[in-house]
Amino acid sequence: MKADEIRLHIDSSCFRCGFCVQMCPMQAISVKAGSFFIGSACIACHACLEICPAGAVTRKDSSDGFSSDNPL
Repeated sequence: MKADEIRLHIDSSCFRCGFCVQMCPMQAISVKAGSFFIGSACIACHACLEICPAGAVTRKDSSDGFSSDNPL
C-alpha cells in the first residue's frame, strides 16, 4: 500500500501532550484552536503512532474513507 493510501488520525483519547508534533519528521501535525490535525504532508511513517502515550493515533486506509486533514 502506498503512503497516499494510508493516513493517520488522532482520536478523542488525545490529551494534547504534543509528543506527536515534536516527533513528526514532516511537520505534518498542527494545532488549531486546541485541536490537533494531521495534514496532507503526512507520509505515514508512524512516528506519531509509536510515540503517543494515549494510543490516540490510529491508522486509516483509503478504503476506510479518510480526509487529508483530520481534526481531533
